[in-house]
Amino acid sequence: MKIGEITSRVRSALKANNIDAFITDRQIWSVVSKHANALILKYKDSQNIISSPDLYKTIYGLEVKEASLLEKANIFLDDCIDVKIFVTKDKLPNIRTINNKYLIQSVTSVDFSYRFHQIPFYNYQSLLTNRYRNYLKNNYYSYNDNRIWIFDLKGNRDGIEKINVIASFIDSISAELLSNDDENKCKNALEVESCIPSNLLSECEVMAIQEILGTFNIPIQSDNNDNQHLGRTD
Repeated sequence: MKIGEITSRVRSALKANNIDAFITDRQIWSVVSKHANALILKYKDSQNIISSPDLYKTIYGLEVKEASLLEKANIFLDDCIDVKIFVTKDKLPNIRTINNKYLIQSVTSVDFSYRFHQIPFYNYQSLLTNRYRNYLKNNYYSYNDNRIWIFDLKGNRDGIEKINVIASFIDSISAELLSNDDENKCKNALEVESCIPSNLLSECEVMAIQEILGTFNIPIQSDNNDNQHLGRTD
């Protein structure tokens, strides 16, 4: 569901208490998103949640550049500056982590013909200093400092300029990152799909409404139906 649709549903519930005029869509989404993140962590062991396609968003045509010698020297080992490394030009929104793993489904070439293999960032040194690295068949990527780093061990991807990233983003995706995405081009933030599984939406909205009403010191009516935990699998 789109962010704007979610904020509109919450706003409709707030109208009954005449407080919808005192809160912006951005503020509503911030509260909804906070509770969504908490619920996703709560149900992190549920495959219905973690494998839900609603949890992930694709950024198409994300521009990358070859890392400069200075960037390599500052971040990587000095004896690895001969390795061709690409890095995204722009920082990505924060990505969710579950059990200390970033929820990144895939990083691919812009035409999806090639898929990069993930390696934890703290393992890059052992990878780049591996004496047998020239015999490795794959190119790898890591996520660090809100950027995707691509390690071109074979040095044969000279033409790489853009990549696609499929991940579960905590924050809204900026218009700049969507500028090369034909599906989302010219959309504002409220028109972008949220990264919230559909079976958690009702619970997120109820929790957001309760928090906002509490902020304005408005009594909250108890409704057993609204308080159902839709993320449960039992």
